Order: sequence, then structure tokens, then C-alpha cells
Amino acid sequence: MVVSSTPCEALIREWQEHVLCGYPTLIAGSEMGSKSEQLNRAAKPNYKRENILMIGDAPGDESAAKSIGALFYPIIPGNEVLCWERFHDEALEVFFDGKFHGEYQESLLHDFHERLPVRPHWEACV
Repeated sequence: MVVSSTPCEALIREWQEHVLCGYPTLIAGSEMGSKSEQLNRAAKPNYKRENILMIGDAPGDESAAKSIGALFYPIIPGNEVLCWERFHDEALEVFFDGKFHGEYQESLLHDFHERLPVRPHWEACV
């Protein structure tokens, strides 16, 4: 499932452009509510908390995951390639082994919060 605050039309166009539309069952955009609402309607009633993993690059993504008790894998802005490699090489297996929650997730979140800029780059440019 894609959870996003971007309008659906733009999401579908981008996912089609990169030949990814066949992977998610649902692409949910801003018309479908907040990220928390999207997760609450689609994922929470169908999966156990420990079987829901949200991937995101912003504190709001983490909050949405927490709002339904889901796990969260952070993508650190400016460090995207390394984060995706770690997800592929390590985190996905940890998740499937049922060992993502607790210490493993907390270490990822610690890194995420430590590396977030105090001010977003677009504010620094003003």
C-alpha cells in the first residue's frame, strides 16, 4: 500500500512512469484522508500490528505509523541510498523474522532523529 499526502493523480502517474503500479494493492493519496486515516482504514483492521511496517522520510510518517501501532522504518533525508540498501540487505529480513520491534527499531529511530535537520532545507534558503 502506498500512503501519501500527494494527490492520487500525481501518485498514479509517477508509479506508472516508473513501472511500479503492479506492486501495491492500493495507492492512497490526499483525497483518501491523512496518512493516519489511510493506515487506520486499510491496514489496521486487516493485519496484526507487528505485521505492518511503514517506510517514510519524515516525522509525520513516523507519527502515522505510531497512530495505529505499526512499525516504522525511517529513510534519512540526504542518506536515502544507504537507507534503502540497509532495508534491502538487513531490515526486511529482521522484519520478516519478527525481530524489528524494540531495540532494532529504536536504534533506527535514534539515527533518524539525530540526523534530521533542525530546519528543513527549503526554510534555510529563505
